[in-house]
Amino acid sequence: MLPLAFLSSVTLLPACSDSQPNQARDEFMLGCTQNAPEDMCACAYDKLAQQYSPQELAAFSKGKGDINRFYTSVAEAAMACRR
Repeated sequence: MLPLAFLSSVTLLPACSDSQPNQARDEFMLGCTQNAPEDMCACAYDKLAQQYSPQELAAFSKGKGDINRFYTSVAEAAMACRR
């Protein structure tokens, strides 16, 4: 159940507008921690940052890019961080 809540919290990202990598992380954390523990969210973001460039993460925070692929990556990161 947690990964679904975790993933649904990330859908808040497209409403964010700044493209700086730190802001993308802050926006991810803000949305994520509404439904998941902070340490899990930080772990997931770190895994995503290994997979995507800062520019891609910033684009995802604006709802741009391959969002379906990103959401799949978020779900995979959440599952990995639960272990």
